[in-house]
Amino acid sequence: MDFVTKKPTVAVLLPIQGIAMFLWWIAGSYLGFDLFASRSFLSSDNLCNPNFQGLGVHCWSDYYGPVNALESGNPYSISESTLYPPASLVPFMVFKLLTDVTGIPWLGLATYLLFMTSMISYSVWVGTNRQSFEQRVLIFSALVLLSPAVLITLDRGNNVGFLIPALVWLFSSIRNQKSSQTVFSLVLLSVIKPHYGVLALAFILAGRAKEGSKALGLEIILNILPFLLFWPREFPNNFYFWIITLVGYQDYGFVTSFWPQNMSFSQSIYLFFYSLHVATDSQLQPALSFIASIQGLWGFLVLLLVIALVCTFRKKLTLTQVSIMVVSAITMTSAITYLYYTIVAIPFLLILHKESKISSVVANKDQQNDIQDMRDNKIGFALWLASILTLVQFPVLIAQDSEYTLTTSSFIGGVWIICYAYIFAVLLRSREKSQKPQEK
Repeated sequence: MDFVTKKPTVAVLLPIQGIAMFLWWIAGSYLGFDLFASRSFLSSDNLCNPNFQGLGVHCWSDYYGPVNALESGNPYSISESTLYPPASLVPFMVFKLLTDVTGIPWLGLATYLLFMTSMISYSVWVGTNRQSFEQRVLIFSALVLLSPAVLITLDRGNNVGFLIPALVWLFSSIRNQKSSQTVFSLVLLSVIKPHYGVLALAFILAGRAKEGSKALGLEIILNILPFLLFWPREFPNNFYFWIITLVGYQDYGFVTSFWPQNMSFSQSIYLFFYSLHVATDSQLQPALSFIASIQGLWGFLVLLLVIALVCTFRKKLTLTQVSIMVVSAITMTSAITYLYYTIVAIPFLLILHKESKISSVVANKDQQNDIQDMRDNKIGFALWLASILTLVQFPVLIAQDSEYTLTTSSFIGGVWIICYAYIFAVLLRSREKSQKPQEK
C-alpha cells in the first residue's frame, strides 16, 4: 500500500485478524496454550459472590466492583476504595437500582452489558455513514463482531466501552466544526474516565483555548461537585481518599509480570530492556531493576513529551491528529493499562478511514499544499498502523509465562512510542522543507 497517495482503510484489518486467528489455532492445537486466559483474564477471579452474582465461575468484576462498593453506602470509606469518582459511578447506581427494585440479581448486569453493547454497535455504525452498505457491514464486522477489544471489554464489564461513543462524537464534532459538541464530548470523556480530562488541556495548547477552557472547567465541576451532592458530610475526605487510591493504582501490578497483559508505556520499555537482557546473557539486571522501581514515571514522561510535541507543532497538526495522539498517550500513561483499553483504537480507525486529511483551523495557510498533503498522509498512516497493531493480538509463540503465552499486546506502548517518534521526524522534515526558498 502506497501510504503517500492512498487512504488508510479498515478493510485490511480483516485479513490481519485472519492471520492472527490462524496463529492462535496453532498455539492452542499444537502448543497447548490456554487461548482464552492468554488473551484476556481468568474467568474466576473471586471478586464477586458466585451465589447470586456473575455466571457460573465468571465474574464481571469491573461491574460488580463499583456496585459492591456502593453497597457500603460510602464507596470511599471502605478498605478497598473505588477508583471511580462519583460522576463515573452514576451509571452503576442506575443499573444497581434495577436489581434492588426488582430483586432479580442478574438484571442490572444484563441491562448494563446490553446497553454498552448497543452504544458500541450504534456508534460504530453511525461512524461509517456515507459508506456503502457492504462497506459498513465489513467495517462493523472488523471493529465490533471480530474485535478482541470489544470482547475483552464486555467480558470484564468495564465502563471503558463507553469511550467509543464519546470519541466518535468528539471526532464527528471536530470534523463538522461543532464547537459546543466538542466541549460536551470532551466533558463526557472525563466523566467516563477522569484522566481523559487532560485532552482538554491539549486542546488549549493546540490553539483551541475557548473550547479547551470551557471543557476543562466543566470537567473539574462535574468530577468534584458530586462528592458534595452524594456525601456532603464526608467532603473533602472522600475526595482525598479517591485521589490517594487513584495515584496508588500505579502499583496495582508490576511490569516485571507479563500476565495479565499490560499495554502501558512502562511495560514496553521494560520488555525492550528485558529482551536485551536475555540477548546479552543477563547483563542488564541493574537496568531492569531501575525501570521497575520507577514504573509509574515512564508513562508520565512519554505523555509530557507528546503534549510538548503538540504544543510545538500545533500549527502543523490537525485537531483530529492531536486528539488521537493525546488520547492514545493518556491511555497508556498508567504503569498498569489492561487490554480493554485497546478499544480506543476503534474510533481512531473510523475517523482515519473516513478522511485522509482534515483541514484544521490552526493550520498554517502559507504552507505549500504538496508538502502539507504529504505530511498529513504520512502522519495519518502512522496513526492508522499503530491503531491496527493495537487492535490485533498475535501470539509470541516462543514466549510463555507459566501456562500463558505472551502476545504482541504487551508491546502496544512501544508501538505508539515509535509512532510518536516517526511523527516528530515527519514534522521536522516538513518544517525544513517549508523554510527552504522556493526555486524559480
